[in-house]
Amino acid sequence: MRSILPFLLLLQVCWLLPGRLPAQIVNIEEQRITGTTDSTHWYGYLRGSAALTKVKQQSLQLQVQSKMQFKRDPHLTLLLLNLNLLRAGGNDFTRQAFAHLRYNYKISAAWTWEAFAQLQTSPLQLLRQRSLVGTGPRFRLLKSKDGRQRMYLGAAWLWEQNRFAEPAVTQSWHRSSNYVSTTFRLGKQHALIGTTYWQPVWGLIRNYRLSTEWLLKIGLTKKLSLTIDVSYSIDKNLPPGAPASTYAWLNGLRGNCKAMENTSLPAPRIFPLADQGLCIDWGNRIDPALNAQVQALFVRLQQARLPGVLNLAPAYSSIGILFDAARLLRERPGESPFETVKKQVEELLQAPVDLPARESEILEIPVCYAPEFAPDLHALALQKGLSPQEVVQLHSGREYRVYLIGFLPGFPYLGSVDARIATPRREQPRPRVAAGSVGIAGEQTGIYPLDSPGGWNLIGRTPLQLFDPTRPDPVLLRPGDRVRFLPISTRAFHKLYSRS
Repeated sequence: MRSILPFLLLLQVCWLLPGRLPAQIVNIEEQRITGTTDSTHWYGYLRGSAALTKVKQQSLQLQVQSKMQFKRDPHLTLLLLNLNLLRAGGNDFTRQAFAHLRYNYKISAAWTWEAFAQLQTSPLQLLRQRSLVGTGPRFRLLKSKDGRQRMYLGAAWLWEQNRFAEPAVTQSWHRSSNYVSTTFRLGKQHALIGTTYWQPVWGLIRNYRLSTEWLLKIGLTKKLSLTIDVSYSIDKNLPPGAPASTYAWLNGLRGNCKAMENTSLPAPRIFPLADQGLCIDWGNRIDPALNAQVQALFVRLQQARLPGVLNLAPAYSSIGILFDAARLLRERPGESPFETVKKQVEELLQAPVDLPARESEILEIPVCYAPEFAPDLHALALQKGLSPQEVVQLHSGREYRVYLIGFLPGFPYLGSVDARIATPRREQPRPRVAAGSVGIAGEQTGIYPLDSPGGWNLIGRTPLQLFDPTRPDPVLLRPGDRVRFLPISTRAFHKLYSRS
């Protein structure tokens, strides 16, 4: 019940908005992919402009756009509000507003259930107000390996009520609301994103609404893009005298003035590791925000190329540095190598850490949770008072962050698992764990990239190779990546395993 409370509250807000809202379609794919990237996150903005001028008559123009989004797997809630007012000489030439509320529940990697509500108006189309609600499934038809090319199909029941200005009548009916949404990306700076709707009235297929909106984004520089927004709509249910079709073409420039997010790390503890290393430590905790800052500092240290530094090892909340003590003694004979490197690190820590504002695609890792690959699944379920299937659902039902790579080449430490399935390491480690085995230890989950001893609780296995020295990039996952586990059958496991 708690999971739908945000949706119910926002729905109430949406229905209490003023009565004159614009006839407008939603490029839902463009709205959905901008905003949140973390598994739990609020995102929103409020943009407004106003202009008051007077030549012979006083004119006022007011524009407001707002977006609010909350994501907590498997839930996503999105609210869009727009207002456009142009008044001159006591007459309203444009008085439009628009509200759209959408709730998504992710059933699986491919299927999502949607519910939505919308209020709008269009004086030019003699439409005083249109109110609609609907619900239905959304299916992912296509997704490229890197997640940059996508296509979705949606189908929903829709109830709609129209209040027309001329003639002053109110009509309502049920529609079938169908859409296809696509995202095509070329490189890092160019994208084509669009949504097309076909919404016939039930039993009256000639009474339909067809609408489409496309956004073309062409990157000019890293911070500036040219945008072309095109929309077209046909509505077969408007009064005589109203235009049955409308279109709009909007060109613009979109700037990203905040390409980097500046944050400051708390003061760390810096201490020696033996006689040829040091550790920069921010405490023993698992915190995604802190880990993101640690990874950003790790990149800064790599780029700084400090003299005498041989290797850098980032972890959850610390960075280990290995240095060449003999070289540093020769170059600075009157100073200890530890103090030399410590001073250089402290200088780098003076400036705020830059977190790149990048989109992070989710990598889906197929996992077979069958008993032959999950020797600890039944015992874990029994210990937690759950069924094995419930453990699988909890493990595969959220996104994970790759906090660090360690223990073995390509071994990802992922977090955090649902508290209901968190469990300590095994008291007696196994002498051999098969490559690809997926395990839980504490609130962490991980994947063994190679055959090795191990003490994690094994609940499944992936057919993917996480470490392959023959590949140009031997390691599949990197710190900061986002991962979701996709349950597969034993047959699918063996099929994928034979390919890899």
